[in-house]
Amino acid sequence: MFGLFGGYHTKLKWIFPLVMFFALFLDGALFSNMAGILTRGGNHILPMFLVIWLVYGVVYQLDDDGIPLYVWALVAGLIYDMFYTGIIGGFTVGLPVMIWLARELRYYLSDSVLSVLMVFILSLTVLQVFSYLAANVADLMVDTPLMYILHTFTPTLALNVVLAAVLYVPLNMLFSYLKEN
Repeated sequence: MFGLFGGYHTKLKWIFPLVMFFALFLDGALFSNMAGILTRGGNHILPMFLVIWLVYGVVYQLDDDGIPLYVWALVAGLIYDMFYTGIIGGFTVGLPVMIWLARELRYYLSDSVLSVLMVFILSLTVLQVFSYLAANVADLMVDTPLMYILHTFTPTLALNVVLAAVLYVPLNMLFSYLKEN
């Protein structure tokens, strides 16, 4: 099933989806438990450890090592949409598109932290656009595009770029270790 049993990079094939699902639920748990801080002043700051994990998975070319990133992104998007919004759409479509964009960009950029953060910024932007469009189609969005950019997208992007920068070295070391063993 999805190449998980035996073969090349066996530890990586098991650890990647486990951490992905942990990140998926960590996003919701942090937002739920820190809602007083993350929704202060009309802003909605969304921690997105799932997106960080998936983008780093693409940047470190895990799809070339037999990890089916598109499948895992689709599954994670489906669970995210059902669990957090109740409407399948934004993340179900947005995460695979985000993976595709990150894959295309990784060929033009180096492995430096600035290049990785640029891929992350563009990937998160694409995901947020899909999320906003899905909410508009479902009549769940009450904000204008400008208010969404000011009160949700920009604070979310700022928090997650800082988190992605902080996690660059630990995730680089983790993926290097898992790819070696």
